[in-house]
Amino acid sequence: PYTTLFRSDHLLAPGVQNANGSWDWVAGAPGGSDMTAAVIEALRAAGRPGTDAEQRAFAYLRTTQNDDGGFGMSPGAESNSMSTAWVLQAMWAAEIDPASWARAGGTPLDYLASMQQPDGSVRYMADNDANRIWSTAQVAPALAGRELPILPVARAAAPAKQPESRRRKPRRERGAGEGGRTGPSRQRGDGAIYGGAGSGAPLFSQ
Repeated sequence: PYTTLFRSDHLLAPGVQNANGSWDWVAGAPGGSDMTAAVIEALRAAGRPGTDAEQRAFAYLRTTQNDDGGFGMSPGAESNSMSTAWVLQAMWAAEIDPASWARAGGTPLDYLASMQQPDGSVRYMADNDANRIWSTAQVAPALAGRELPILPVARAAAPAKQPESRRRKPRRERGAGEGGRTGPSRQRGDGAIYGGAGSGAPLFSQ
């Protein structure tokens, strides 16, 4: 869907969204929560919020939510952390409070919290620990309240380049006897030396 970010009319064209409100990679294919949530984010990012298509998409996503608060890839499917993260990011994009989608087992955030392990990683499912790195990477932005696309962080301005050190011309020093001799060459460092041992800017900033 993000390949059509600047072709939002295509996403809203007749026959692209399924009758049940879902989207998939190609028109007509059975939709799922992941792709439907991604299209909501893409439409929002493209400046197309609050469309009828979006409302039908959220109605579909509600059918994929389970009593544990999480979401499966399709209605009736077991909850998994990655589908739940996709839906949460669509909710963040639409400024929907996840608490308003609470079920008997809690909210979508509660479900993701239950999947997080003591080392910080996130399981894919309660009974499936496959692709934990992938799951953790997908869940992190959702837990941080960030939808896609995540805008790049502005880089700090580079410090002004310091002038290179300049050499002074050798001085003439006269001795006690006749004539003179050339004294030692001296130089002064007019610049600053920068190394890599100092503390730099953090990798990510807010």
